[in-house]
Amino acid sequence: MKVKERYYKMTEQCLKNYYLLETHMQALKEELKEIALEGGIKVVDYAVMKTAPTYKINRAAEDTAMYNIDRENLITKQIELYESKINRIQKTIYALDTVEWKIIISKYLQNKQWYVIAMIFDLYKESVLQKILPCWTYPCRKGWSMLSKS
Repeated sequence: MKVKERYYKMTEQCLKNYYLLETHMQALKEELKEIALEGGIKVVDYAVMKTAPTYKINRAAEDTAMYNIDRENLITKQIELYESKINRIQKTIYALDTVEWKIIISKYLQNKQWYVIAMIFDLYKESVLQKILPCWTYPCRKGWSMLSKS
């Protein structure tokens, strides 16, 4: 049972972070555009004149270019990873039944409380609640329910 509870909690956490993933991915795309705009590096050719007794040349332009390339590759990989996660979440949600899909959207993406969702979908029956809500979010005591009409 503990494995099932952990699976529910991981799924819930993933759904709660859905918008955070999307906004972070958008920020990474903006940063990628900024890197492309920074691309102009001016280079001075020191091959003709002697700059130091050892002819040691500071390669600031090459170092900056390599840093930008590495940063661009890293950001591109992160964007692909986040797009993959978002696509998996979307495919999983869209594979559900219509009612289940609407409940998941209402709870985790619109941040509605369970009692509001129960009122919207008319889920006040004890048997319906026990099927929809996992045991760790629903009080499992016999004869007692937070959502029952008294």
